[in-house]
Amino acid sequence: NYVVYNFKIMYKNKMQKITINNSKDLEQAIEMSLAVLEAGGIILYPTDTVYGLGADIKSKGAVSKIVSIKKRMTDKQMLVIAEDLKMAEEYGVFNDVATKLAHKFWPGPLTLILPSKTGGTVGVRVPDNEFCLELLRRFGRPIISTSANISGEDTESSVDGIILQFSEGANKIDLTIDQGILESESSTIVDTTSGNLEVIREGKIKNIENFLK
Repeated sequence: NYVVYNFKIMYKNKMQKITINNSKDLEQAIEMSLAVLEAGGIILYPTDTVYGLGADIKSKGAVSKIVSIKKRMTDKQMLVIAEDLKMAEEYGVFNDVATKLAHKFWPGPLTLILPSKTGGTVGVRVPDNEFCLELLRRFGRPIISTSANISGEDTESSVDGIILQFSEGANKIDLTIDQGILESESSTIVDTTSGNLEVIREGKIKNIENFLK
């Protein structure tokens, strides 16, 4: 196991990379990711859609670092991923519409914008990806789920392309999990805070408004 407190000492603050080819690689990727998250670090990781930048949602320093990497406006909301509906319900308030959509499309490429239990709103989804779900199960709480790209630019499908796009900003990433080329579209984002369904971004799920008709 990788000890949390000496992770950065062990690797001398250099970004580490793991390529997932088998179950052994997957286990190592999860263990190292847990260490990085607990230490307030940043991971570049695969989902069922595109690669994302991840951090502990409770670490303000890590969240600020992601904002810096992406060159993003600080007032723009970041989304999170959860292990399942039960975990998501600890952070967001689900009305009937949100619950129906979650049961239909989770795990999968649907992000729901919900009233947050701590005020404001929160965007959350449950990804259909083995690495993500096992990591979240062991971590015990959601992690940041923002696409791995400079804000306003396309998300590259490969880790190498992402690192190239980030340039010097990539040095702020502690661990990269490489699962090959990800050709999928981004998730569909739906706002359900009003009790209705408002499509904010149409991604992999098309014409989702027809589901409730």
